[in-house]
Amino acid sequence: MNIRGVSFRVPQGRNDILQEILDGINVQTLFWYNVESQNEVWSVPHYKDFFKEEYYSGQDFYEQIKLPHLVIFLKLQAYSEEEPYADIHTYDEFIKFLKDNNCSYYDTTMDWTDLGTPEERVELSEGERERWFKTCFVQDCAGIYEGNLYHCPRIYALENMGVLYSKGDEVIRFDEIHSWDEMHIKLEKFYKVQSCAACEWCNAPEDRCSIPSAEQIVREKNRYE
Repeated sequence: MNIRGVSFRVPQGRNDILQEILDGINVQTLFWYNVESQNEVWSVPHYKDFFKEEYYSGQDFYEQIKLPHLVIFLKLQAYSEEEPYADIHTYDEFIKFLKDNNCSYYDTTMDWTDLGTPEERVELSEGERERWFKTCFVQDCAGIYEGNLYHCPRIYALENMGVLYSKGDEVIRFDEIHSWDEMHIKLEKFYKVQSCAACEWCNAPEDRCSIPSAEQIVREKNRYE
């Protein structure tokens, strides 16, 4: 049985921890389920049950976590649509839920894909770049590196090597954005990208070979350590 996740250990006395942990998430756009069987959160200073409902709309949840509270333990689940929640306990149950709901996900037990070494550029037509991009799983692997949002981690690698500097919509450089409206426009263009320059330094779809994933060797602890 696999159990994975993120846990937080915070000093006692904090009464705003949920608001701080979820600060980077637009909680008002989600639907929240409080798993009552795994909840011990107290209101401050009266120490009564903090969550009185099993289900919260995004706005109600946002207003709730602004109130003083003390978390002993808590299991929350957030969904983008209002629907019955799945009481998930293990990683295997989580993967089953994703499959049942046709959600994209990455599993570390999957094989690796050899995209090639970025040593030589292959000039592609726009149509070829779009085909390569469309069939590449990395198109969904956007990430932030050194203050920029990249549609593909290979763009960052090529820039770091001095091989490429992308001026396209596949990169958002946060230091060049000066308003929320500008950010909104940039993000819209970013998620409509159909190809990226880095495709020319990547193996063609038919040349990508699969490499079985390996397991980390557990080193026996030296008795003198």
